[in-house]
Amino acid sequence: LMFASVWFGSDQARLQTIWCGVAFRLLAPWWLRHYHFGAQARKRSLLIKSVACALAIVPAWTAAIVLHGGDRGAGWVMFVLLLVWCADTCAYFAGRRFGTTKLAPNISPGKTTAGVYGALAGCTVYAATVGHLAFDVAMPSLPAFVGLCMVTVVYSIVGDLLESLIKRHSQVKDSGTLFPGH
Repeated sequence: LMFASVWFGSDQARLQTIWCGVAFRLLAPWWLRHYHFGAQARKRSLLIKSVACALAIVPAWTAAIVLHGGDRGAGWVMFVLLLVWCADTCAYFAGRRFGTTKLAPNISPGKTTAGVYGALAGCTVYAATVGHLAFDVAMPSLPAFVGLCMVTVVYSIVGDLLESLIKRHSQVKDSGTLFPGH
């Protein structure tokens, strides 16, 4: 049903799909906090994980389609992708250099709080610079724009932890074969 709303539905159906994704992302931290919840009852667990994957992927893809259709759409989609990649890269290097306190050791033992701070710091610079120079975000609106980008970064970290949790419950090390070890 969610896939059909993306391809064949109206703008209203796409918006509802995106809001389902927002609601799921607001509930995702609860799942991370109660990480044993998804590991119970194998059959039920598979259904829960399948629904979680659909609620993570389909609304995000829908949002990318809607964003791409707007003014300078391809640029905005690339901006968001680079924002998340910047967060991952800055988190990795900050975590390697300064990380001692684990963020969620039972879910993803390699992630640290220093990595989160590194992601937020690096993406603040990226969002402010690219937002102002490439997308003409006016100075009075720049703090709100950067704030929205920081919310996106926080939820990219939550999404990364959620993927790690699902992999851990499924006893799978890698989520794909394109990049070995990822």
